[in-house]
Amino acid sequence: MAKAQDWLTEQGRTPEGAAQARQLFDTHMPELVPVLDRLADQLESPQARTLLTMATVRPFFSGCTQIGHEGTLLRNYDFAPDHCEGTIVSSQFLRPVIGMQEAGWGLLDGMNDAGLAVSLTFGGRFVHGPGFAIP
Repeated sequence: MAKAQDWLTEQGRTPEGAAQARQLFDTHMPELVPVLDRLADQLESPQARTLLTMATVRPFFSGCTQIGHEGTLLRNYDFAPDHCEGTIVSSQFLRPVIGMQEAGWGLLDGMNDAGLAVSLTFGGRFVHGPGFAIP
């Protein structure tokens, strides 16, 4: 199983990088701050706390095959088994959601209580920049 330092950029492993990641999270996702704090309070590793912000994660690219047709979403997970958490979760952080967990508290796909289904996929361009990791 991967450790937080395996996911984080070099900057994310520094106290300054951790503080910057937290500030970005606080600024851009204030509605999730109480959830982040509740999850992070259960962790011993400061790097794991930083990882949960998903703001200083190394770029990664993957491609999962999927198709949507007439209100149905079908997909598979083109991950090596040791690179996919493979856990289906049900949460109520902001509203009821069920999905395939990734990166501690993110999802690769899911559906909320209103029936909205979303799914991550690789768009085909190996381009990255500053911001939050998708999950």
